[in-house]
Amino acid sequence: MQKKKVAAMECLICGSRHLELLEKTKFGLLVTGNRKTYGESDGIEKCICVDCGHIQYMQNTLYKRITEKIFKDYEVLHNKSFVNGMQVLREHLVIAKVISALSLPDTGNFLDIGCGGGEAMYFFQSKMPGWNVYGMDIGEEFEQQVTERTGGGYFKSLLEIRNSGKRFDLVTINYVLSVADNQGEILDCIKNVLSDRGVLFIIDTDFEIQPYTLNIVEVSSFITKKSLSNILIKKGYAEFFPEFVHDKKEIWAFAMVNEQREYKEQNLYEENCRIYKTKIEYLNNVVDVVEKYYMLYDKLAIFGMSNAGIWVLEIIEKLGKGKKQITWIEEDEEIMQKGYGVNGYPISKIEKLDFNTVVFLPFPDYVSRDIMRRYCKYSPKIHFISFDD
Repeated sequence: MQKKKVAAMECLICGSRHLELLEKTKFGLLVTGNRKTYGESDGIEKCICVDCGHIQYMQNTLYKRITEKIFKDYEVLHNKSFVNGMQVLREHLVIAKVISALSLPDTGNFLDIGCGGGEAMYFFQSKMPGWNVYGMDIGEEFEQQVTERTGGGYFKSLLEIRNSGKRFDLVTINYVLSVADNQGEILDCIKNVLSDRGVLFIIDTDFEIQPYTLNIVEVSSFITKKSLSNILIKKGYAEFFPEFVHDKKEIWAFAMVNEQREYKEQNLYEENCRIYKTKIEYLNNVVDVVEKYYMLYDKLAIFGMSNAGIWVLEIIEKLGKGKKQITWIEEDEEIMQKGYGVNGYPISKIEKLDFNTVVFLPFPDYVSRDIMRRYCKYSPKIHFISFDD
């Protein structure tokens, strides 16, 4: 990997100016976190901190302007998971698991950082009615939704949280820390407002397992379980490990304040360089595979309108927009009712596909295998393409 040092920018975690630019994927295509196409990444650069190993976007003027524009019209999308054949909101599933993992008292104060419209707050309140619920988000448009739905408190900034004088017994950051451009400030603020036995819970996406995360414009940082643990140690937290079953592509951490610093943070520069290189190679292989089947088939389908699926769509359109029959495959009935998906392509079920269609599966290997197992009876009709093969 060619190394190019960068000056004038600071690492989001340690503040070092010793940063190096990182390689981009073939075509340099990006998507937005709310599942929209973005296109080529001209002027947008990723870098790694030589002093701590944190992988991040260069927080230059261009990048800040682009992300500000994205967030201005941001549509909060609720991911769903299948549990016993039923679809449930991911926020509900996470909160239910957190409550189950911790022996929470009957009363307390709960704070959700990056609360959006308050979905996690509402569900927590339904399970723990004796608790006071609070949310914090930079989107002022969420305040009315949160207060009307939950009757809870709403903060527009970390400063408002600090100045409130409140202490919190549980603080959650669900799929938000990696997006923030002030991660260190967030963790410092929470440390100051946690109660004596207060717990911080973080869940995010592990880019080592889910490399498609590297294609999302507004994800400021890219982390693994090890790098998240490293950040928490640096910020004066100690992790503990209750029973918490989770998806392989997710990172999670339960932590409490511990200023004794029993462990020292590590410099993960070499390790994260290696991981990043393997993931870029993986994504470049995805481009090559899509290109191969683009040349061989006229009917192409993409399973799931996830960020990964939209990135695959961008590759197809880059190869020749309008020259192929493209279909979205969905299992979510709510999405299917719309009839058409991203960029106006029709939505279908597997069983309704035309004969001799290629179906791309832009997922980690264990997810792709599960999909192929569930739809194996249709295999003579369609051709599943898993990028881990």
